[in-house]
Amino acid sequence: MSFRFRTVLVDGARIAASRNGLVLIVLFAAVQLLSMFLLYSAGQVYVPIGDGLVGTEGAPEPGEELPVAVGAVATFFTTALASLLSVPVSIVAIRSFVGGARDRIPDAYVFRRIGRATVSALVADLLVFVLYVVAFALPFVSLVWLIGEVSGLALVGVILLMAIVGLLLSLFLVVSLLFVTYEIAVRDARALTSLRDSWRLASGHRLRLFALAALIWAMQAGITAPTFVLPGELLPTLAMVPLASLTVIIALAIYARAYVELRGDERALRERLDP
Repeated sequence: MSFRFRTVLVDGARIAASRNGLVLIVLFAAVQLLSMFLLYSAGQVYVPIGDGLVGTEGAPEPGEELPVAVGAVATFFTTALASLLSVPVSIVAIRSFVGGARDRIPDAYVFRRIGRATVSALVADLLVFVLYVVAFALPFVSLVWLIGEVSGLALVGVILLMAIVGLLLSLFLVVSLLFVTYEIAVRDARALTSLRDSWRLASGHRLRLFALAALIWAMQAGITAPTFVLPGELLPTLAMVPLASLTVIIALAIYARAYVELRGDERALRERLDP
């Protein structure tokens, strides 16, 4: 099966603008605001839980910046917590958009194996990230053999060429693994299985999928760009959250409709989501 470009865009935009889409935008924005607050608080400022350390020699004062190492550890754990909050929302959104739910989110979309799906999605995200890093870094390995052989402008040219090759490999992986989370959310796939199934689903459609992804990236950039010219630090951040949440939900909805068309049997997918 293939997908109809215009149909996917129109159907995705319509379902994102439905009542469920609006609810998910608000929920996603709330999760992002909470995540940002946790990240800032944990990584920047010491807030005492009790009175045990306050006033003792060497202890940080309330409101004081944390040491870099402590801040890094705190940021790592709060980032993990933020992922635990945002991934289930994404899974529920994917199930709603694939299932075509517009006015009400069925209980099965929220509760059916949500814990297992969240863990699988987190593992898959980690695997995909590693693959992206490897794909981008792999061309630079060849530079090891060129050290001492080329220099000056020739070396700069080789580095730029390797960067382009790495970028192309990364984009190839992005398109090939576009439906990893969809396989997990809809078909209960495990992490490794979701990578394989997404690869197979994208096979033969990568150019069209890349064009779809490029259009969505341009849309996201266009919607969020005005926040970069706002004054101060707090105002751009607060403005970015709802706009970014809007673009994420629109993207999830459009990809969901492409996923349905590539799978080719919307009724079977709905029955699987809500037996």
